Amino acid sequence: MRIHLEAILLGTLLAAACSHPAPQQCTDGAAGCACRVDNTCDDGLACDLTAHTCEATHDLELPAIDPAARSCELLLEDATAQVVRATFAASVEGESIRQAPRTGVTFYAAGDHAIAHDAVHIQLTGTGGMTVARARCFDRDGHAIPGGGIATGG
Repeated sequence: MRIHLEAILLGTLLAAACSHPAPQQCTDGAAGCACRVDNTCDDGLACDLTAHTCEATHDLELPAIDPAARSCELLLEDATAQVVRATFAASVEGESIRQAPRTGVTFYAAGDHAIAHDAVHIQLTGTGGMTVARARCFDRDGHAIPGGGIATGG
């Protein structure tokens, strides 16, 4: 009887093990998978450095930029999301440099015109946003704009 019970138990375990599909392979750099060794991912994805997985990004525009501004420099801090990089419209030249949990962004108008509020986009992973910790913008004569030129703190 005991041998018969063990055989039934063994048969049940084998059937259960064989009925589960093999786990899907996860390729480094693909959505939901680990980032590559150099923290890169496939096109359209970014490495979430907290989870070390490749995730889709979402964009946020900067708060209102003073219309007198012709160039700005910002210090962004991660909040509920992680800053990946800044992207710029053709009307603006710029650069971003990340050193977690902060990202420095600098940009200037390609001509003598106001910088549109949607000319600079901040790409993030995770949900939520980031904080503009510091902002300093300059007018066409190179003078600092009082109050920084961009809303800070949120």
